[in-house]
Amino acid sequence: MWLRISNLYNPFESQSEIKADQELFRTIERLPEQRKKVFLLCKIEKRSYAEVSKLLQISEAAFNDHITKANRFLKDNYNKAIVSLVISFIAIQLI
Repeated sequence: MWLRISNLYNPFESQSEIKADQELFRTIERLPEQRKKVFLLCKIEKRSYAEVSKLLQISEAAFNDHITKANRFLKDNYNKAIVSLVISFIAIQLI
């Protein structure tokens, strides 16, 4: 029975997911303002490229540039942050 319960709920897994989400949003906050708006509207609010372009009054080419650069920034910076976050989390658990 304990195994079933632990498989359904693992507090360490939830904590690490919360920490990862927090780190992701901290990384997003480091984006330039317009790029952050484009990213959040498209990726978080699930709006279409055309809808975001119209809403922010930017061309679709500008939208594509923002989303490409935001994705690259997140790929370059978020992964590094997660590695240090995981190491910190493991170190805390070992103490």
